[in-house]
Amino acid sequence: MQLCKQLLSETRASTLKRIDPNRIMFVFNNWDLVDEKEPSDTGAENTVWKEIVTKIQTYFPGILDDDQIFKLSTIEASYINVH
Repeated sequence: MQLCKQLLSETRASTLKRIDPNRIMFVFNNWDLVDEKEPSDTGAENTVWKEIVTKIQTYFPGILDDDQIFKLSTIEASYINVH
């Protein structure tokens, strides 16, 4: 979220051009670690995801969670890469 704050601050200060939310993509790598850190909480992944999406949409209204925000599981990516 620090990056979001910094980008918006610099945009407001006119050091950057206006950020077009339609051209932003967020990728959260190591997503598989969310379940590992909270194995007893079966809803942890959904809770964390909703919190992330809400925070991003606070800084960038109009961001679509199904088109511009992605989870990346390193375990799944390595499996796909091998097979």
